[in-house]
Amino acid sequence: MTFHEFVEEHLHSSTHLSRRHVHPKLLYMFELAGMDAVFTRASGAHLWTEDGRKFLDLLSGGGVHFIGRNHPQVRAALRDVLDMELPNLSVANASVLGGLLAERLISLAGPQFKKVVFANSGTEATEICVRFTRQATGRRRYLYLDGAFHGRTYAAISLCGFDEMKITADPLMPTCTPLPRNDIDALRRELSYGDVAAFVVEAVQGMTCEVVSAEYLREAQQLCAQYGTALVMDEVQTGLGRLGHWFGCHGAGVQPDMLTVSKALSGGQAPVSAVLLTQDIYDRVYAAFKSGPIYISTFAENNLAMAAGLATLDVLEDLDAPNRARDLSDKFRSGLKDLADRYDVIDRITGQGLIIGVVFKKSANLALRVQQTLMGIGDPGAFAAAVHIDLHRRGILVQIPGFNLNMIKLLPPVTLTDDDVRLFLREFEEVLAAYRRPTSGPVVAMAGGVTRHVLNEARTKLQARRPAPDGDLKKDQKKTARVQEHSDYQGALALDCDVCVVGSGPAGTMLARRLAIAGLDVVVLEAGAAMRQRDRGAEAGEMFTRWFWDGGMRTTRGNVVIPTLQARCLGGGSVVNSGICMRAPDFVFQKWATEHGVDGVTSADMARHYDAVEKFLGVRPVQADVQGRRNELFRDGAEALGYQVEPLRRNEHDCRGSGQCIVGCPTGAKQSMDRRGIPELLQAGGRVYTSVHVDRLLRQGNRVRGVGGAAIDPTTGRRTRRVRVNARCTVLAAGAFASPQILQRSGHSADALGRNVRMHPGLMVMGIFDEDISPWNGATQGFHVTGFLEEGIKLESIWATPSILGMMHPGIGEGFVRSLADYAHVATWTVWVNGQDSVGHVRARPRGAASLRYDVGAGDVRRMQEGAARLAEMFAAAGARSVVPGMHGLAPRYDAAEAADAIRAAHLAAQDFRVVANHVFGSTAMGADPQRHVTDSWGAVYGLENVYVCDTGLFPSSPSANPMLTAMALADRQADMLERQYGR
Repeated sequence: MTFHEFVEEHLHSSTHLSRRHVHPKLLYMFELAGMDAVFTRASGAHLWTEDGRKFLDLLSGGGVHFIGRNHPQVRAALRDVLDMELPNLSVANASVLGGLLAERLISLAGPQFKKVVFANSGTEATEICVRFTRQATGRRRYLYLDGAFHGRTYAAISLCGFDEMKITADPLMPTCTPLPRNDIDALRRELSYGDVAAFVVEAVQGMTCEVVSAEYLREAQQLCAQYGTALVMDEVQTGLGRLGHWFGCHGAGVQPDMLTVSKALSGGQAPVSAVLLTQDIYDRVYAAFKSGPIYISTFAENNLAMAAGLATLDVLEDLDAPNRARDLSDKFRSGLKDLADRYDVIDRITGQGLIIGVVFKKSANLALRVQQTLMGIGDPGAFAAAVHIDLHRRGILVQIPGFNLNMIKLLPPVTLTDDDVRLFLREFEEVLAAYRRPTSGPVVAMAGGVTRHVLNEARTKLQARRPAPDGDLKKDQKKTARVQEHSDYQGALALDCDVCVVGSGPAGTMLARRLAIAGLDVVVLEAGAAMRQRDRGAEAGEMFTRWFWDGGMRTTRGNVVIPTLQARCLGGGSVVNSGICMRAPDFVFQKWATEHGVDGVTSADMARHYDAVEKFLGVRPVQADVQGRRNELFRDGAEALGYQVEPLRRNEHDCRGSGQCIVGCPTGAKQSMDRRGIPELLQAGGRVYTSVHVDRLLRQGNRVRGVGGAAIDPTTGRRTRRVRVNARCTVLAAGAFASPQILQRSGHSADALGRNVRMHPGLMVMGIFDEDISPWNGATQGFHVTGFLEEGIKLESIWATPSILGMMHPGIGEGFVRSLADYAHVATWTVWVNGQDSVGHVRARPRGAASLRYDVGAGDVRRMQEGAARLAEMFAAAGARSVVPGMHGLAPRYDAAEAADAIRAAHLAAQDFRVVANHVFGSTAMGADPQRHVTDSWGAVYGLENVYVCDTGLFPSSPSANPMLTAMALADRQADMLERQYGR
């Protein structure tokens, strides 16, 4: 059997085979609409079914068949190149056909282009532009327009102006900013930041058929040149004559830096695309001697694709395609304008050249308007879908271009005849005329499966709009409650509530949940976005950039620079900490009472609040089966020295010992607030809004009425929507750095505000063992030594990702690489101290910036030094071969038996340690003296009414414990008071 005979035999079964093996969902949609024709032949502007029906193709395969289907010149060229037996895809040698096609494209596009890079599709061409402009400019941000479409691969979909198309594509490129079409001021503003690699734009948008004005494009070119940004014209659909010019940029009078072309270039026969670029872009991308292989695509420049491109250009030039496109466009648009004058369902005719959009609106005809309204409840584009289906039944192929667009789109081939145009206009009018008759309206057009689908959708949405009985309203709200995200905000947010909680970290969520259960209307505002499970467990650099304040690069200034990590995501620090739940010792509460006058916060007072929080979170000791050898060695070393060591207690369920707490639990075992707290808050009727940054309190004199701020695009960091929340009570739970800044920006000028910043400065010590520890296995933190708390010293086992722990390995270059050979044999343990002799401040600065200062005192230097020495002794007792202290002035490593003495004997200053401090408190300290403290013992801010603080900023001094559990217990206590004061 010949190949021809083989295909002929199976033509009739194409639908069956595709349904089984290729794309059953898409075929099902076609079948619902009655569009299940099986095409068996194609030529020019027409397709024929197996039963002989003829279709006029105004879709042209999405634009690829611009010269019609199966053009004889293109087919002849393909046969010729196959018969010539030319070398193909040889990689090591230049392609003669590629060179010829590149020369032809440059001659058509203009002399500013000097080089061509070939690929296989329009979306691949977009990816090339993103990669090349990033390399050429050294920048990472991209601009695109609302309604844009540049392809469906990773970078291309990141530049898509339809959120519906991005739903399953997260996480996208984090630095892509959408702009309103034809808004030159918005473009100028974004370019002025100086961080934009490229502005990617279509002359006519392929999805919406909206025209980007020539004036806008010309000014965009000037602005891009001014700010060092590449202008990229996406001509995948508009190029090669479709708009009445060889390229859209010609019609606009624009000379871009890069230009993409595909679709029509293929002649509908072989996948091909091309990126045209200036010599300047090429030189910057290929500057290095070894840069030749920067971009290679396996099938790019294949002989069939190049031959199809060359033959297609011949045909287009013979047809004088731009002039013919203008002529056909005039005929289409003139006829459509006449129809629009006579049928009021046509709103406007969009596009340019042979990209034609027909946008619909509701008719004044009552019967038709009722049908349109009913259909629109289920799908805003349902009326256009009905037109699409009716035209298909009449043998006309058109397109529904995008999500929720009530329009049809025409992409006619340039080979159409005038008779073809008249046929379309006649059939289109008959469809529209039929809709005026009640017995044949658009609902009838969608009879069968589609009608049932749309009516079911409509019924569901109408039921959702119907007010529930009063008794069921709260129940219904609970069922449908969900976290609101930036993509949900369609305009400015104006909210009213009883209690507004700023921050969704451990304390804020605990308080909000309690108050919502008590019946108060609670709104929680979170500056960060909601972290999906798929986002957790990523590489540390990516996690820090996306989910921490200042991209994970926040540091304090002072006598030593200290990195300090604060999460910026729903759930706050509970998402990325180790989950340690430790009660503050008795002596802490005694100190708070005697030195600061804190009332009602004794160990006895706090016991029931600790109990309630631990029960809710499911706190338990780290289970033995997930400790791992690294943690067990910590225990063994401590026990050998007689230290008081015990398993840490954590809020987790079914931990698997992945050791990745700091980048978000990859298994979902950690009971962080977004998993345990926020869901219960929503169930109780609370509301949660993410990506909302609070700038200030809304004040009337000393009375606080709520907060004001802005919604922040989590991808670009730009402010997008104004936010105002009116509340009877406002609670600042934004953290010990952020809460005081909100008060400062609101004009509160208490002397103590932001001045008493306290931290737990600490460091890590690494031990190297002979045995294989596989330290990446086991809980992030498993044991701690608590016997030195009154000395101000706490010892813990710890683990983090390699990119974080890499700083502990000694040496640089080859020496550093050699040290990594011990990676499977290392254990890292940490000491932190109570910070009794260290203090800092936080001050709000203009434009949202902050000044963070912290000076490490001599007493805390001595505590860290002694703690490090005790860790070294533990390493020796546990059998370590050597110890890496990681301190300036000491050797990179010591024999384990000598390390403790060497550490104790050294004369060290704060600058000699790699200090890290993530526990922060004291900036809004509670206490009895308004001159020394910011709030009273219940968190009420002195000097203001109806505003409270509920985070670790309340601690007047170190809790001598990991702070999360104490902050949550204080929140539970505070909830009792606020419920009494504001409850209904």
